[in-house]
Amino acid sequence: MFKHSNNSANLPAGESNKTLPSVAEKIGITSSESLLGAGSAPKPEDLRSLLEKNLKWSQIIYEQNRKINHKLLMVAVAGWLRFLIIAIPIALAIWFLPPFIKQLTATYGSLLNDAEKGKLSPNSLQEMIQMLPINSSQKEQIKNFLK
Repeated sequence: MFKHSNNSANLPAGESNKTLPSVAEKIGITSSESLLGAGSAPKPEDLRSLLEKNLKWSQIIYEQNRKINHKLLMVAVAGWLRFLIIAIPIALAIWFLPPFIKQLTATYGSLLNDAEKGKLSPNSLQEMIQMLPINSSQKEQIKNFLK
């Protein structure tokens, strides 16, 4: 399941997909009954080997947990970044859009009101054409088109 490239446990190569008991047998961990025998006292060297193997497994688990915690932290940071990427433009739009709309309505409001009422006078059409950023020949073409 997890690959450990730099571990002191020295698992046999290709054992990452095996079940835990088969990996334990390959590195020499046996059940407590076979080590202790039927009702006999444990030998100090057996206890020492069990402690060493327990330490190796603890180191493997610690490394896995460290990597998982790092990945979880990165996922949390990425989630906050995504939220900010969406929330900041919305907040800026809410903050800056109303004054911009007020400025537009102040500038072009009279033209829009006249157009809605159907009262576009020739003078207001002339004013609109003059506001356009085009050259004089194009303005003449628009005047001819509107006549």
